[in-house]
Amino acid sequence: RPLRSALVLLVLLVTVVSGGPLPRREVVSLPAALGSEALIAGDLYLVVEPVGPDGTQRRLNAYRLPGGERIWQVPLPVPGRYWGMSVQDGMLLIAGYEAAGGDPPGTVTIALERATGEFRWQQPGSPLPVSGGGLLLETGDERGGTMRVVDSCCGRVRWRADRPAGQFTFRFAGPGVDRLVHSTADGRVVVRDAATGVVRAEADLWDPAYGREVSVPTDGPQMGVQVVGDLLLT
Repeated sequence: RPLRSALVLLVLLVTVVSGGPLPRREVVSLPAALGSEALIAGDLYLVVEPVGPDGTQRRLNAYRLPGGERIWQVPLPVPGRYWGMSVQDGMLLIAGYEAAGGDPPGTVTIALERATGEFRWQQPGSPLPVSGGGLLLETGDERGGTMRVVDSCCGRVRWRADRPAGQFTFRFAGPGVDRLVHSTADGRVVVRDAATGVVRAEADLWDPAYGREVSVPTDGPQMGVQVVGDLLLT
């Protein structure tokens, strides 16, 4: 019995040793100034950090993971406060507020090559991916503005339209937007195709034909809109 126990322990020991070293957590420390924004995109660790005396100029550093070697560094062409980074169709997108963008500050999106940091294009607005490819860029607020869809690779504008006052709601199909729904306080609703800008449907939801007639105040929006699948909920 002692021999059998010893053989069992020997087999267990050989099994553990032959299994190789136990996995351990890899740790790498990377430099970043106070107020930096960071993103992990595949095998890159990206850091947007403030530089200069007033901190409005920004610099983007790309480090290779897991080792942490810096592979490129570029200044961002627009001074401002950058708050978002993403990767779309191979392009690295950086979105933020321009330092001299007025009140409220204007938004801007800058596209760089992910592998090299080379500048590709910049456009006003903050980006949303469009189903089937491309980016939706919006400017303005509830009082109005503009909207456009551009190609991710080069910033070429596919379509552009004024963004009237009111509320905008989006329907997502997979990772991108496929419908834009604009609604106003008086019950007017317009549905656009995000890829082409074509109006797919429009209606006055407070018209008596819809079974409801109300007096609408003019001091603010009174209707909430949400898209769930093929339904428009108000």
